[in-house]
Amino acid sequence: MELLKEKIEHFQEMARTMLNESNVEKSFWAEAINTSCYIINRVSIRRVLNKTPYELCKNIKPNISYFHIFGCYCYILNDKENLGKFDSKSDKGIFLGYATNSKGYRIYNLKNQTMEISMHVIFDEFDDLVINKEDEEEISQKEGDNIQEHSSEVLPRSWKTIGDHPLEQIIGDTSDGIRTRRSFMNNDVNMAMISHIEPKNIQEAICEESWVKAMEEELSQFEKNEVWNLVPKPQNQSIIGTRWVFRNKLNEEGKVIKNKARLVLITMKVLLR
Repeated sequence: MELLKEKIEHFQEMARTMLNESNVEKSFWAEAINTSCYIINRVSIRRVLNKTPYELCKNIKPNISYFHIFGCYCYILNDKENLGKFDSKSDKGIFLGYATNSKGYRIYNLKNQTMEISMHVIFDEFDDLVINKEDEEEISQKEGDNIQEHSSEVLPRSWKTIGDHPLEQIIGDTSDGIRTRRSFMNNDVNMAMISHIEPKNIQEAICEESWVKAMEEELSQFEKNEVWNLVPKPQNQSIIGTRWVFRNKLNEEGKVIKNKARLVLITMKVLLR
């Protein structure tokens, strides 16, 4: 009896915490009890056997990757009503637990004021964070004080700002700044240097300067990323060949904006006799 009483108090304490933390009405206390029992059976580990109750019963380890915050807002796929062309395809609801007889979630539909079980749910676990006006004023005052404190401090001269991307991995001149595709649309000089014909082999590609630059960029990326290491040829082993693939990159208007060259492996076909 004492063990049973401890379990009941454990479920009650866990359900009380879930209801108060999520600001869910106390009328859903039964859903909170069921969810706490559902979670404990899959999370709590027996000390002697080092297994969860679910694992002892089913003889498999439980999967808890689908767990979500109790009482969070979510959106249910509305596939039961005759929707118009511009009607919403989802209803907002409150997540209240997991279904025991199917792989679904128990959702309280705020639109229909009914309890539903569905697998087609999108969770918004941070939509229920509501801050009062008094708390906002306190937070804004604290932030203002922190900003004044940091602004009054003088940073040491030895501190330097270092970018995340190494300079040796940047292709082109960094003094040119960031250039988008739109900046190249009306650049006749740049467009004239781009080849509009895709070569079929390496012999045709080396005759065009734009394709040679594209191949140089591909090889430079291989060197920076250390794609391969040169080793002696192994004996009695076949070597996998490579070939160049040349493609023109088009914009939304169908104009060629870049020549791309890729070095790929040649697939080996084995003939069965």
